[in-house]
Amino acid sequence: MNNSGTLLALGHPLVVILIAIALLALWHGDKQRSRYLLLFGLGYLAYALGVTSQIIMVPANYVVNVIFSGLMYLIAVTIFSRGVVELSGSTYQYGIPVVIVTMAMACRA
Repeated sequence: MNNSGTLLALGHPLVVILIAIALLALWHGDKQRSRYLLLFGLGYLAYALGVTSQIIMVPANYVVNVIFSGLMYLIAVTIFSRGVVELSGSTYQYGIPVVIVTMAMACRA
């Protein structure tokens, strides 16, 4: 972790985590609103977790790391898209995201 390039690369997930914390704080301050702020914050956190795991190689096994980070990216996109749908006032259909995640995980395995 003494590599300055690694520390510089960790700046991106740090900024994403700060955005997530801000969104979660806004949601916590006014829970009467819709849950879209909560979903946006959780989506950003899942994305930051995926990026961080790739940068610092946790888990250390390359295959497991790729599967874990890919899963975090897919979860982030699914959560974030649900937030966009809730912001528009529509209902979220889980069928298509479940099929996409299943196909993506089958291709990675």
